[in-house]
Amino acid sequence: MSILFLNRTITKVIPKVSLRTVIIVPMVLQILVAVGLVGYFSWKNGEKAVNDLASQLMQEVGDRSQQLDSYLATPHKINQLNQNALDLGQDLKSMESYFWRQYQIFNGVSQIQFATTEG
Repeated sequence: MSILFLNRTITKVIPKVSLRTVIIVPMVLQILVAVGLVGYFSWKNGEKAVNDLASQLMQEVGDRSQQLDSYLATPHKINQLNQNALDLGQDLKSMESYFWRQYQIFNGVSQIQFATTEG
């Protein structure tokens, strides 16, 4: 008698579901879960890859900025050395060989020029 009562209770609580629905719904749920997990992991891996690339680019920009600062500082150093030489009393005729030596020391410099108020 209890089995009969249990069957009646189940049929009242759960409406009659077709076999097609019983097969299709779990399959669709499995597919949705699989697609959702693949999408989530793809998103996380893509985010990590973008962060790594951004980090590398920021490092490279920083390195190039330091190289540029060094490159642009060289002419100022040369000008200061030339001013110091003139302040110490070096005459204009000997400055030509002085400039040639500077040109050989500073590799990134393509030319060194000197001008007076007379041109």
